Amino acid sequence: MLLLPFRVAGVAAITIPISILMTLSSLYLFGVELHTVSLAALIVTLGMIVDNAIVIIDNHVEKLDEGETPWDAAWKSVSELFVPVFIATLAIFSAFFPISMYLKGIGGDFTASFPMAIGMALFASLLVAGFLVPFLSYLFIKKGLHTDKKRKSKFNLLDILQNVFNKSLDVAFKKPFITISIGVLSIILGVIIFGNVKQQFFPKVERNQFAVEVYLPEGEVLDNTAKVIDSLETALLSDKRVENVTSFVGTSSPRFHAVYAPNIPSVNYGQLIVNTISDEATIEILDEYNKRFKNTFSNAHIKWKQLDMQATAPIEVRISGNNIEELKKVSKTVTDILSRQNGVEWVRNDWKEKRQAISVKLDKDKANRLGYNKGLIATNLAVYLKGLPLTTIWEEDYPVDVVLTRETVLMI
Repeated sequence: MLLLPFRVAGVAAITIPISILMTLSSLYLFGVELHTVSLAALIVTLGMIVDNAIVIIDNHVEKLDEGETPWDAAWKSVSELFVPVFIATLAIFSAFFPISMYLKGIGGDFTASFPMAIGMALFASLLVAGFLVPFLSYLFIKKGLHTDKKRKSKFNLLDILQNVFNKSLDVAFKKPFITISIGVLSIILGVIIFGNVKQQFFPKVERNQFAVEVYLPEGEVLDNTAKVIDSLETALLSDKRVENVTSFVGTSSPRFHAVYAPNIPSVNYGQLIVNTISDEATIEILDEYNKRFKNTFSNAHIKWKQLDMQATAPIEVRISGNNIEELKKVSKTVTDILSRQNGVEWVRNDWKEKRQAISVKLDKDKANRLGYNKGLIATNLAVYLKGLPLTTIWEEDYPVDVVLTRETVLMI
C-alpha cells in the first residue's frame, strides 16, 4: 500500500481495524475465546483482509480513469466484482476449513478455533469491501490515477510494475504451451519438495534448554530417587556444554515454559532442568547422554526430553480386560516386541508396582473393654510407623513439618 496514492492507501488501510473489530465481535458472539491460536489466525489474515478492499478500490479508480463520475464508479466497482471477490474469499477459507474436519484428538482441540477465526475475519473483510469501501471511495477518491497528460509528464513505480506485468502477460499468451508446462512443473516440484520436508504438528522448542525426567518403580523411597538425580546432575555439570542444572526430587519444576507442564509430585519421580550454551549443544547432549545412560540405572526410566507439546508417547498401546495376570503377560509381550524395534526407546507401561500394605481389623468388643477406640489405635499406629504430623512451621519461605515419632514418645 505504500506505493499507492495517499487517499487510495488510506481507504484500504481503514478497512483493516474495522475488519479486525468486526471479527473480534463475531468471536465473542459465537463463544470463541481469544487465545494464542485465535490471535495467530488474526495475524495470518492481516494480509488477506485488505485484499478484498484493494480489489474494489482498484476497480473504482479504473472507472474514474474511464471517465465515470465518483458515484457511478463507486456502485459499479462493487456490483461488477462482488461475486468474484466472494468466490475468492470462499476459496481462501476452504484452504483452512479442513483443519477442523480432519484433525482429531489434541491437535483438533488445539486448532479448533483457527479456521473459525480465519473465516470470520475473511467474511468480515468481504462485508467491509462490499458496503463500506464503495462509500469511502466515493467520499475520498474523486480522481483516477492516470490522465493522458500525467502519463506523459510523470512516471512512477506503479507504472513500471504495470508495464512489466503487461509484457509478461503478452509473452505468456504468445507461448501457452510453455506457460502451462512451467505451471505444471512448479506444482510437481512443490509436491516433491513438500514430501521431503520433515513434518511435525507440534514442533520441538529450539532453545538452549532441556529437561531430564526420572521415574523409579512405585514404592521406591525418596533417597533412591535422590541418588539417581545426584548422579545425573554430577555428570551434566562436568560437561563444558552445560551452563547450569536445577534439580527437583519428589516433585517437578514450576511451569517455566508454555509447552512444558509440571508433573504430579511423587517420591519415585525426579527432574532436572538443564541450560546449555547453545541450541546445537542441546541436541548433541540429548543424543549423547540418552545412549550413555540408557542402561546405567537398571531400576530407573530416564527420559531426556527436548521441550515440546507432544503427547507423552508417540506410540501408545492400550490393553484392556478383566484378568490382571493375563494383562500383565500381554503387556510384557508387547513391551518385548517394541523394545526390539530399531528407533524405539523408553518403552514402559503405566501399571503400578505392587506395594506392601497391612490391613488392621479391629475387634470392637475387646477394644471397648480395654478403653480403646478406632481413632486412638490409628493415632498410635501412625506414631510408631511413620510419625504423626502435628503442625507446620516456616523457615522464611520454606515449610517444615513437625512430626511426633516413636522415639520422641519414648523419650517423654
